Amino acid sequence: MDCSLLAAIGPLQAFADSDGVGQTIVILQLVLSVVSTQLGLSIRAMLKDVQERSRLFMHDFMKQEDPLALYYNRYEVKDSPMDAVYMATCERL
Repeated sequence: MDCSLLAAIGPLQAFADSDGVGQTIVILQLVLSVVSTQLGLSIRAMLKDVQERSRLFMHDFMKQEDPLALYYNRYEVKDSPMDAVYMATCERL
C-alpha cells in the first residue's frame, strides 16, 4: 500500500481494514505503551523519593562534627542507600 494512500485514509480506517492479527498487534502495542509509561513514571517517583531521603541524610550528617555521631546517637534511619552504607560502615568500625 502506498504511504500517501495510507495517510489519506487515516490510522483508524487502516486499523479497521486490517485483519485480526494486525489489530491484535496494534492493541498489544498500545497496552504495552501505557504499561511502560506507567512503570517509567513509578520509577521516576521512587528515585525522586530516594534522592530526597539521601539529601536529608547528608544534611544531618554534615551538621555533625564527629563522623560517627549519628551512629552513636542512634540516628533514625531514613531508609536511603546512603543510610545503609553509613550504618554498615559504622558497624564494621
